[in-house]
Amino acid sequence: PQASMHDGELDVIWYPAATRWSLLKWIWRFARRSRHQERPLRGSIVARGRQIRVAGTTPLLWQVDGDPLNTQGQRISDVEVSVMPAAVRVLQPAPA
Repeated sequence: PQASMHDGELDVIWYPAATRWSLLKWIWRFARRSRHQERPLRGSIVARGRQIRVAGTTPLLWQVDGDPLNTQGQRISDVEVSVMPAAVRVLQPAPA
């Protein structure tokens, strides 16, 4: 919620869902919340930093920003992501 494109840090919110039932509960909670709520949902895990490593015990298929992580279909247990400052130029409309 407090993410900034200019601070050089990643903002990650993890919604743990070990089963299909727990995934459905997260979806239900998202559907019921207001768009303007600033706090992450209770039970989620929030991390912030220039480099973030997520390590698991079970190999999984991963998604990053809603897109599948390109692992040629292989399941992996650890993912490490880091910031490359000024690597992308982003255009946005001028404030009204």
